Amino acid sequence: MLFVLIFFSLAIVVLAVIFAVQNPNVVKVSFLAWETNAPLALALLVAFILGFILGLLILTSGLIKRGLLASKLGKRVKELEEALEKKERKEEEEQKKEQEEKTNVSPIS
Repeated sequence: MLFVLIFFSLAIVVLAVIFAVQNPNVVKVSFLAWETNAPLALALLVAFILGFILGLLILTSGLIKRGLLASKLGKRVKELEEALEKKERKEEEEQKKEQEEKTNVSPIS
């Protein structure tokens, strides 16, 4: 698995370098009142990184919600297991009492 990850990482780096070498053009980048000139590869890299960070933020909020729900459900499962165990013990005690009462009953003569 690690080999595959390293292979794809290197392939992406090689493709990025080839792209940067073949596109040395300087482009004008404007955002609201901000304006600058930057190489095309750098502008795309910045856009990619910002998109990646935004995606991580969105994903993280979902993971946090899912983790909180899992924790809450885990506690509920534990409570229900304890209640079930308590009920089973109570039923066993009642069955033992019934059996003792049956064995302690003497026949009427």
